[in-house]
Amino acid sequence: MHLLTDGAPERRLTVSNEYLRGLVEGEGCFTLCRHGKAKIPTFALQMHARDTELLLALSNRLRLHGSLYEIEENNRGGIERGPAVRIMVRDAFTIKNVLIPFFYKKLHGHKGQQFEKWISQMGSDIAVSKSFKEIYTLYASGYYDTNPVDKFWESHNNPAGSA
Repeated sequence: MHLLTDGAPERRLTVSNEYLRGLVEGEGCFTLCRHGKAKIPTFALQMHARDTELLLALSNRLRLHGSLYEIEENNRGGIERGPAVRIMVRDAFTIKNVLIPFFYKKLHGHKGQQFEKWISQMGSDIAVSKSFKEIYTLYASGYYDTNPVDKFWESHNNPAGSA
């Protein structure tokens, strides 16, 4: 697995925020990954390499620089898997200031429930570091309700004013 660059600006695909949220609802994952005894809140989305442009669009829109990885094809477990591309975000700053505001109360169904549980686990799981517990404290205090970022995302990131 190695880091992928953001791609040439002339090749960048632009899609709406709602399209990107839908992509995450279908393919994304909010989870806690083990690192030794610690657990690290992680956002991941992996797709076949033929969909690299979509993940580049998500990465560029959310300014997730340094979080896009290329994975070589493998044949583990007797199942042929083609090359893939993965977005993986584990740093508290990006989760607090980018991911949670972008997805807060915008995901539906199972993914919305998974997102809410993920944030709650940041506060309740003793193996999660203090920096992530602070994110939960903001969430529980209603910070993301009283500081909506919709207008910021709409004015700074939408192509041609789309939602």
